[in-house]
Amino acid sequence: MRRLSDETAPSDEITSRANAEPPRNTVRTRARVELSPVDNASKSNQEGRAKPATPWSRAFEILRWRGPWRFLVLSLRELSKPLVYWHVYYIIQNDMQPALPTPAVKGKFETSVYSGEQDLAKASTALAGVAELTPAEIALRLKRHDAVAVAFAGQQAIGYLWMTFCSGLELVFDTVWIVHPNEAVLYDTFVLPEWRGRGIHACMDVALNNWAYSRGIERAFASISAVNNQSLGVLKLAGKARIMTLVLVRVCGLERTWIKATGLPFNLYFQRKQHAE
Repeated sequence: MRRLSDETAPSDEITSRANAEPPRNTVRTRARVELSPVDNASKSNQEGRAKPATPWSRAFEILRWRGPWRFLVLSLRELSKPLVYWHVYYIIQNDMQPALPTPAVKGKFETSVYSGEQDLAKASTALAGVAELTPAEIALRLKRHDAVAVAFAGQQAIGYLWMTFCSGLELVFDTVWIVHPNEAVLYDTFVLPEWRGRGIHACMDVALNNWAYSRGIERAFASISAVNNQSLGVLKLAGKARIMTLVLVRVCGLERTWIKATGLPFNLYFQRKQHAE
């Protein structure tokens, strides 16, 4: 899953934060080894920002990980984009737990958690080779005290997962999260294709759970696309609860978005972004 949600909100929209200030913001957890990394892990010494995928490579990646049926659905959605575009999200609730053990993984890697302006240099260096974020975007997130878990194979960053404690994070179509006190939202996750299917996302999720729980966070939420079968499989294995299904449809050329929420009420965790006149 490329992202849990999309862009971040301006810093003046912050409405809530974790109450406890951490004594230090970087933690490391080491995963146990079950199998050796694949041969292409030797790419870990490459420097610089990851190259963007070409349209064809992106299409093959979607077909590989989501299967032919969901690939067809996504293709039809893209073909209809000039007229109408839609998203269906499952909203997931995760009750924080103390000291979760690191899941079994296929390979050897470490996970570090960074948060706050004091970790800006470390996080920027770690994310330089894997993230598509600009340095300004990374700085904006850390300065509002978002946290990011970064997975490493040796010295190479191979994946990341973000968590925010602030309202205003945009899901899509000017629909933004409401984050209540002692709660958080997981968003923007990525694992390099050659490292997928090894349990890396689960380890980053556990690292953020343990980090946030020790700082007073009681619940975390996430949005998962209904056509992302890989993430839905991880959700099923983890036993996390789906509390809402959110359908958003926008007709091109119109300013209004049709929204349908089932389960919990829409305005409990979301609101429409207010634009300046």
